[in-house]
Amino acid sequence: MQRQGGGSIVNIGSVLGLKAALAFPVHPYAVAKAGVAMLTKTIAVLHLASDEAAWTTGAILTVDGGIMAQ
Repeated sequence: MQRQGGGSIVNIGSVLGLKAALAFPVHPYAVAKAGVAMLTKTIAVLHLASDEAAWTTGAILTVDGGIMAQ
């Protein structure tokens, strides 16, 4: 990204990384997706606290058909 003068990082996870789903026995998958979400958050907190992030904005956009709202 430095060579080309910038870019964006987009991490894609799953709703299973955000909310427990006991009906689906996919625990390793859910743990991996939760790790993606937390890694993204911790790297963003670290970057957003730096001087380099003076004009940076970010968001986690949950596209899940309303599952997190239940």
